[in-house]
Amino acid sequence: MDLNYNDNFLFLGQNKGFIRTSEQNGYKHIYHHANDGSLIRQLTDGPFEVNSLIGVDEKAGKLYFISSEASPLERHVYVVGLNGKGKKQLTTAKGTHRVSMSKDFRYFINYHSAADSPMTVTLHESNGKLLSTLEDNAALRERLKGFQLAPKEFFQLDGADGTPLNAYQLKPVNFDPNKQYPVLMFVYGGPGSSK
Repeated sequence: MDLNYNDNFLFLGQNKGFIRTSEQNGYKHIYHHANDGSLIRQLTDGPFEVNSLIGVDEKAGKLYFISSEASPLERHVYVVGLNGKGKKQLTTAKGTHRVSMSKDFRYFINYHSAADSPMTVTLHESNGKLLSTLEDNAALRERLKGFQLAPKEFFQLDGADGTPLNAYQLKPVNFDPNKQYPVLMFVYGGPGSSK
């Protein structure tokens, strides 16, 4: 499933209830309910967003999801037991991870990108173990070395109420701090933006 601004809703087999996501506590988290709607348990909690629900391996009792727990600037793959225990981060490289999980939940293909590198595509076991690199974009990485690209410089600003706001800037390649330059700003803080 891709980023969903609405609540996810998934019924489990054998009358084991349903899984839903909700922002009821101020952050989008995952909840397990009985068929009558009563809460069995909250599966994720903390000052971060669950960005997408990948799926539930009912046989193994595990739920896979993507969240911004490591950083609001990153998206990582996690697994947690349906009993609410054993949460584990499955991806480690800084940046954004998207996955395509096999139907039997034994493997996933990870699409990883970062601000300073092109996408890589890798095959993993469901526990996160790397099995193979399917695409490393080595030719593109080499070609990019021939261009003078300004790196993104990440930083934080304090909002009017003291909330830290993430930002980045791109300076001209031959930036001279003694010169004045025009500034182009783009602000996005709408639905789906990280908190």
